[in-house]
Amino acid sequence: MERRAKGEGSIRAVRNGKGFEGRVWLMMPNGQKKYKYVGGRNKLTVIQKIAELKRQENANELTEGKAPALSKYLESWCRSGRAWKETTYLVRESNIRRINKVIGGVTLDKISVAHIRSVDKALQDRGLSSSSRKQALAVLRTALTSAYAEGIISSNPFHRWRRDWTPETVERETRVLTKIEKAQLLGLNDEWTPLWQFQIVCGTRIGETLALRWDDIELPTDETEKGFLYINKTIHRRTGKQARKDWIDYGDTWYLDKPKTANSIRRIVLQPYVCQILRDIKVRQDTEKKKNDGAYTGLGFVFTWHGGDPLFIDNAWRNLQTSLKLAKLPISIGVHALRHTFISDQVNNGFSLESVSKMVGHSSVAFTVQRYGHLSPEFESEASFNASRMLEEVMRLAQFQKVVTNGR
Repeated sequence: MERRAKGEGSIRAVRNGKGFEGRVWLMMPNGQKKYKYVGGRNKLTVIQKIAELKRQENANELTEGKAPALSKYLESWCRSGRAWKETTYLVRESNIRRINKVIGGVTLDKISVAHIRSVDKALQDRGLSSSSRKQALAVLRTALTSAYAEGIISSNPFHRWRRDWTPETVERETRVLTKIEKAQLLGLNDEWTPLWQFQIVCGTRIGETLALRWDDIELPTDETEKGFLYINKTIHRRTGKQARKDWIDYGDTWYLDKPKTANSIRRIVLQPYVCQILRDIKVRQDTEKKKNDGAYTGLGFVFTWHGGDPLFIDNAWRNLQTSLKLAKLPISIGVHALRHTFISDQVNNGFSLESVSKMVGHSSVAFTVQRYGHLSPEFESEASFNASRMLEEVMRLAQFQKVVTNGR
């Protein structure tokens, strides 16, 4: 621990190497002296926090401040995330409920590694996957890190959490449709076929697709030319558990939000075939408007119910299951599998992973490489070449060693 001038406290790097911890000896209002701890990502932050504690000591503003129960802190912490999307908030809220069922009554200053392990075991006993358990522990880690930075707790138990206890996430292989399966599904040619066609040929996230309005699409007048599609929002069903008033509502049962990542805001080139699919949808909608007259909502969405109201992700999922049964396909997939099929097709057909990553709006090319790199012929060829070259070098070294040994 770094020693500083008398009365200025001491600072040390935390065990996991992520930040610093400061300790200062203070005179409390009751006349007793007590150590107080503060944390921060760098030394300057810790120095500033210690200086603030010394100021409070001199101004007689220090308080004993009993640590709150974990459940109370998690509630206030969750609601303080102003930058969180509503979907992120709801996922964190769900994980907080899971955590509180196990250790919610424990005060923050009493949380230990044993408590963390008990949460993991309880979730495992309930049958949660390793991915779900890891997500819940990540929420707990972030909240305790925040409490430590605020000086509410003197140490973060996650600094002593062994990495080999963390649940290992098992990557589930997403099902890809074969050419025959795609032909069977699209061969139904029913009212849902255009949506499945669009997903397979554009690879957008289903929330992005269902949020599309005609204002987001540029269709050329010439049927042989290309068009453009602008992805800039997603649609979500309203859950009824709104936590803050600053979320923007676009309806009583649904709302539009920003896409998943910054790279998700993108322009997609539409081939003439896709443009024709969209033109056919527009013709159908115009016909329905005339039939329904004033009963048509006319909100401008591309994929809608007959009355013009937007579709939601769960609607698409249920109807895909129906379409799969009608097409006599004995497989179980979600709508995301159609996007996965598009990406796999592009990679297998020789498109660079960087180009594919931009097309589908992944957060980074690294993610695309991690998830789909094994499908790329050029990656397979390069890996094979490198492995062969390394083997040749090893064999040459082995031959050299043999000559040297025999020469002795």
